[in-house]
Amino acid sequence: MGLLEYKTPAANTETVLYTCPDFNRATMFASMTNGGTTIVTPPLYDNVSNIEYEGENTDISVQDTRPYATHFSPDGLRCYVMGTDTNTVYQYSLSTPWDITTMAYASKSYFISQEGVASAVFFKDDGTKMFVLGTTNDTVYEYTLSVAWDVSTASYSTFSKYIGTEEGAPRGLFFKPDGTKMYVIGTGSDSIYSYTLNTAWSISSAVYDSLNFSVNSQEAAPTSIAIDSTGTKLLMIGQLENTIFRYELSTPWNISTASYSGDSILIDEEPACTSLSVKPDGLRCFVGGIGTDSIYQYNINNQEVAPTGAEIEGWIMDKGETLPVIQEQKVFKVILEANETITSVAYTLSEGQSLVVKSNTSTVTFHANGQEVAI
Repeated sequence: MGLLEYKTPAANTETVLYTCPDFNRATMFASMTNGGTTIVTPPLYDNVSNIEYEGENTDISVQDTRPYATHFSPDGLRCYVMGTDTNTVYQYSLSTPWDITTMAYASKSYFISQEGVASAVFFKDDGTKMFVLGTTNDTVYEYTLSVAWDVSTASYSTFSKYIGTEEGAPRGLFFKPDGTKMYVIGTGSDSIYSYTLNTAWSISSAVYDSLNFSVNSQEAAPTSIAIDSTGTKLLMIGQLENTIFRYELSTPWNISTASYSGDSILIDEEPACTSLSVKPDGLRCFVGGIGTDSIYQYNINNQEVAPTGAEIEGWIMDKGETLPVIQEQKVFKVILEANETITSVAYTLSEGQSLVVKSNTSTVTFHANGQEVAI
């Protein structure tokens, strides 16, 4: 099996080289560049039935016996758990990013005094704001953290949004990465509701879009959702079916255009699933629940990529590899002809950026101002 190699550049004029002699097994894809911004579409959102339990979990019951929601910092070094038994957000540290076997309580927490039963927690991507959803008052509350990602420094901003008109039993909360959209899912109507924040990450500016989508045909007690960075793929989990269901949105971020893909996977480890968190690169996800008071870790199985006549988009990676962080990284789309296979991919950080894809029969260069690298 070919492994993807990444060589860190010493300077901007150096070459970042990717090689992979066998692209038949892959776990990472990227969509085309949209408006100059690279949008990553993880394979988890393309085929949720492809995940597997890694045999790793963490018990949260020492802090709370009803850990209802989880949220991870983007670097995977912190995890936050919303405990409904104590109505408190607990902070945990991971010595190895995204590995919950290295997760330990950081002795930091924040009690939610505004709400009788808090069911979900979500953080702004820079860790300076926290949002908590409550089921008693059917309200989303906004908090400010004086020290980013340190939940013990949180304070109520006095801003909130009542969502009880739409959902009388709210359970899950999710925000678009730029903070301009908010989504709430609940067990009262078994539906997802969409809100627009006219000022990014300001809950007081949230307005209901009059858009919703019912998941009742799949789950009668939905508790948590996750949406990919393109706004076109959505995952939902609930505590009755204990299954992750995958949906597709024909219009990005418009929840009313969602439809069930028919793709799902049963979570055997937890009998009452209440939370779902997905690693940003889509190679790992985490499911928590109040049946075992634990968080479980799942990985992505290798996916088969047809070696001939296939349509390939973006970086293709072997299981366990990590997408290199490159500020101006580009993505590609190649449609392979019959009997054609990709043999190498090269990316250069020289002027203009260049991406070169080579197959056994041809070479395609994207953003050709860059220098092609001999393989």
